[in-house]
Amino acid sequence: MPLSQFESMQGVNVHMEYGDGLYSNYKQVLSDLQYLGITHIRDGVNSPGYTAGLYFPDIEYLLDNGIFADMIISTQGPECGNPSNSTAACALPLNMQAVDTLLQHKAGSVTSVEGLNEINNEAGVTEAEAQAMQTGTYSATKADAGLGKSVPVLDFTGLNLHPAVSPGSFDQANIHPYPKQGAEPEATFEENMTYLYSGNPTAKAITEFGYRSVPDGGDGVNEFAQADMTLNGIMDAAADGYSSIYLYELLDAYAGQYYGLFHYDDGGPKLAATYIHNLNTVLPRDRASNPVVVKAIEVGLPGTARQVALTASNGDVYVFTWNEVNSWNVAQQTYTSPAMLGFYEQVQGTWSSVTLFSPALSGTYEVPIAAAGQYQGSNYYFGLYTNTPVCMHFHK
Repeated sequence: MPLSQFESMQGVNVHMEYGDGLYSNYKQVLSDLQYLGITHIRDGVNSPGYTAGLYFPDIEYLLDNGIFADMIISTQGPECGNPSNSTAACALPLNMQAVDTLLQHKAGSVTSVEGLNEINNEAGVTEAEAQAMQTGTYSATKADAGLGKSVPVLDFTGLNLHPAVSPGSFDQANIHPYPKQGAEPEATFEENMTYLYSGNPTAKAITEFGYRSVPDGGDGVNEFAQADMTLNGIMDAAADGYSSIYLYELLDAYAGQYYGLFHYDDGGPKLAATYIHNLNTVLPRDRASNPVVVKAIEVGLPGTARQVALTASNGDVYVFTWNEVNSWNVAQQTYTSPAMLGFYEQVQGTWSSVTLFSPALSGTYEVPIAAAGQYQGSNYYFGLYTNTPVCMHFHK
């Protein structure tokens, strides 16, 4: 995967429409995004009448500072009655008007349009209504001059079974995997996609994924586990071919919310935010768009280990390795991080040097490693792996 694609794949959910709580400080929201190194957000489209003009200045500030948005079509708004009315005739024009308002402010700022969010949690919205809204959204998006036909439309979410491909309805399948009982991400990704889509979609997105940072016997774990498994989830999405993964969520807006990457009490980064910061600080901002085939051989990894290779325009290759095994003790609600183990890696090519770094262990410091000449020739390098990604950086 090209580094540019990996960068744009990462996103995070925000709630800029909140009039209070930590999201009301839009300048701090931008600062948090910049700390993470994430440039894509996901938020809901609310009609101008519903937001009374308070919503757009905040999100426009983010767009003015290099942030891009996936916008979720909404049923909310007094214009369509109270409670919400999901009929395309009423709600859809207001939604597209809101999207166009953002596009008129900053062309190209909306990178995808998404159907209704979690209709199973939306009172009074049937699946038939959501599907009608979805097809209407698809047609309206493709016909919108500001968006153009290249902007993808993501499927709506909720408890439903969809075809893997649905021309005229969506461009990308869409899931919200929340691992339970401290489970690792990849198995939950696969389970959700298999359950919700009758097939194996090749175009797919994850628009919500996360762990609460307080153990609660459900999807809550401690901060160490949240950090490791969030990093695993990002890498799993890259390895499994997802176009995007939006973490849930940027911050704990109110007391008692724990999905955020930043604390409510002092606004400081949780360990997960630090890991993501370390990851995106080491990886260069690279606008190369052409994928490169990486020919690699690894020796000594268990069957549960996963790898993904990121390629840079200068020829460098970043090979991430992690062993995705459950490390959360459900009975004791505790987390154990296994020791580092070794393996050998060969990446075809000529390399001036190879360095090692871990977003979880060494931060932004890269450690030089020597070729393992004693193992089948000097083009093999000795790497390390544990239950969260460690990178071997092959320098051209």
